[in-house]
Amino acid sequence: LRLYEQTYAEISLSKYLYSVRDRVSRDPSTLRMIIEKLFDLIASSSSSSSSSSNNNNNNNNNNRSSPLSVHSLAVLQTLIKFFSILYLERISSSSSSLSSSTPSLISFGSSSSSIPPPPSSSPALSPSEFNIFLIENILRSNGFEWASSLLQLSLPSIVADNILGKIVNLISTVPSSSSSPVISEDGLLSLIMQVPWSEISTKSSAGEVKEHILSSILPLLAYAANVKPAPYLKVLGALGRILAFIGTTFPDLVMSCVAIMGRSPWPSVLIASIVFSALPFSHLNAQELGIIFRVFSHLHSTSFEQAAQMNEMQKAQSRMAFLQFLFTSQPLLNQLYAQDTVLSKLVFSVRFPFFAIVRRVAFFFCKKHDPHVNFLPNQDQQSPPPSFSVDLGAMAIDEFFYFGFVAPPPPVSAVPAGIDGNSIFSAVQNEARVQLSLLMQAYPRLISRFVGLAVQLAHMPGPGPHNDLQRLFTPFLSSTPAPLSNFVMNGAILDSLCFMLTGKSISSVAPVIVSSSSSPSSSSSSPQQQLLGMNEVKALMHLFLYTPSRPPRMLGSGATLACNLLATTKWSYVSPALRHCAVLAVVSAVQACSQDVQPSQDAASLFWMLLGPLTRQPFEQTFFNEIVSLHSQIEGQGLEPLMVAQVLMALSHLDE
Repeated sequence: LRLYEQTYAEISLSKYLYSVRDRVSRDPSTLRMIIEKLFDLIASSSSSSSSSSNNNNNNNNNNRSSPLSVHSLAVLQTLIKFFSILYLERISSSSSSLSSSTPSLISFGSSSSSIPPPPSSSPALSPSEFNIFLIENILRSNGFEWASSLLQLSLPSIVADNILGKIVNLISTVPSSSSSPVISEDGLLSLIMQVPWSEISTKSSAGEVKEHILSSILPLLAYAANVKPAPYLKVLGALGRILAFIGTTFPDLVMSCVAIMGRSPWPSVLIASIVFSALPFSHLNAQELGIIFRVFSHLHSTSFEQAAQMNEMQKAQSRMAFLQFLFTSQPLLNQLYAQDTVLSKLVFSVRFPFFAIVRRVAFFFCKKHDPHVNFLPNQDQQSPPPSFSVDLGAMAIDEFFYFGFVAPPPPVSAVPAGIDGNSIFSAVQNEARVQLSLLMQAYPRLISRFVGLAVQLAHMPGPGPHNDLQRLFTPFLSSTPAPLSNFVMNGAILDSLCFMLTGKSISSVAPVIVSSSSSPSSSSSSPQQQLLGMNEVKALMHLFLYTPSRPPRMLGSGATLACNLLATTKWSYVSPALRHCAVLAVVSAVQACSQDVQPSQDAASLFWMLLGPLTRQPFEQTFFNEIVSLHSQIEGQGLEPLMVAQVLMALSHLDE
């Protein structure tokens, strides 16, 4: 006995099985009762093991209450698996009797037994009922880790019999404590993975999935998130992937899947930001995209109407709270990636998946609802409904610009222990800039929003990152791939750049240029042939050439940023009117730089470099005649840049 580690429970089981061996082959109800008794033995063993560990110094323990040995538990588990399979075979067979041979697995033990056979009045169970019977016993014996494979779960049975809902009800009715959850993490994960989810597209409809599967996943998420002492991250990750698979299979259920993860307790929304990164957003309307945008941004508890009423201080407070949330979520995100390699590979272990999903939402919003986009193939553009007036593309630019260039580091108290705050903050900035770059490359009209924000930053009072825009923006603008690779100049952007370069605005004398050129065209199309009248040409020349411009040192590093943006412009795709304005602004900037009491050679070099590309294309005749005739009105050092521009423009006309 000692050699085989047989305990009292195993011997009594052997005697019991022998006593009913003749009925096993004939009566499925006997099999059911045998299985139930086996579960009872394991359950009593588990309770005895817990009691023994709590009272290991008690010498009065009875031998019958000692826990089963490893060998005995293995025997019981093997018998349960065997009889469960045998039971399902018996009740699914159409014949009234099977072979009379008794399996050798139960042919052991003594011929005498004091245990009477069970009554044969218990009815046989259907496969669905038997699954519930097994689940009840597995739950009672806490055996999901080893016994979940006994369940014969199929999608038709789950839909028809609401198996998942019944499992949820069973789990919710069993009391649990902080030290002993109703079901372990590995056990619940094993149970969930018994469902053949890959068959969902062929054996279920969207309506059935929504009614019988999604309704049961929500309480499972709540249980896995609220279990103590720590949430079941592997279970949450598996449920999140299942919802993502359902949303991909049934695009009409995308919003239902997002709503489930959004309503579930933390950290469900963190997992959703990872698994929902590849959901099909292309068919969603503007309102639905707006909901997803809010769920994964700092507006998760704020409507767009409320956000529109926020002042800059309130927006900054809301964004800083979101930044602190990103910091505090890092330890849990690292743990999640370590436990679930599928999730980490899904998004390449990015630290801030919220940024990626916000950028995708903005991308699909612009692709479907942006009237200015005409360079992407196969677009099915629609106008946003009148009730939705939010530009998600511009809002995404605002968010990424703030976190990439404006946000200050959070206080030390907001940084979790063991986390390098400087490293995390640098990662936040880099990730926000990457998403900003990707969005501007896809939709160049959003560059005007970026430039407008840069202008605001350049003129922000007080200390801050705006005091050194050159250091702030140069690495970003020179990164690969270039954020402004598809940059197409328009009137609104040029007006902002001219103001950063000279302190003067085109719109003050020629507003028609700014308004009529505000919609960018394709970089592959011809420039808009917009012509300037004589009055406009003279007004622009008077603005830029006869009125002194502020020198770059007074304009701050914004002037250098404007030069960098102008240097990336493809002037061959820009309308003549805009090139006229750009030439005048650059000439004015060089004049101001050369006449400054503290001239900057670096700034002057940048301005000089812009004249060549700007004057490479022929100009409209009226503008050309006016500018080449100017010389006597401008004296001193201010004449030199104008003369250079005149020569370059004359050469371009000569080539033409």
